[in-house]
Amino acid sequence: MRRRQAKIEFKNKMQMWIKFSMISGTDENIEDFEGKSIISFKAAGEDITMELDLRGMNREDGLEMLERYLVKASGRHFDEVRIIHGKGTLALKAAVENYLRKSRLVKSFRGGKFGEGDYGVTLVELKK
Repeated sequence: MRRRQAKIEFKNKMQMWIKFSMISGTDENIEDFEGKSIISFKAAGEDITMELDLRGMNREDGLEMLERYLVKASGRHFDEVRIIHGKGTLALKAAVENYLRKSRLVKSFRGGKFGEGDYGVTLVELKK
């Protein structure tokens, strides 16, 4: 253990050391996995989840928010994110998919399946 740092191990076997001051979250252990404490945490500062909800936004505002979100999600090394654009007229969905096709941050994307949000969501795999 490094002084004043925590070792973070991700599901994809990636590891990194991070200062305690950069972590906020709960003190309670969620589970004990192979003798290691697993706790819930998030990076201190701006919150970002693995899901972006664009429902009700116009095309221009939605795409602006999508662009900022993908940069942040990529910077946090997310593998996959979920974009909720809604089912409505599908104009926002078409704009989102067109943007994703051109984005250098996106490896692939697909529409949601039954139980994932159907055609009201798009699942995006980010480049590493």
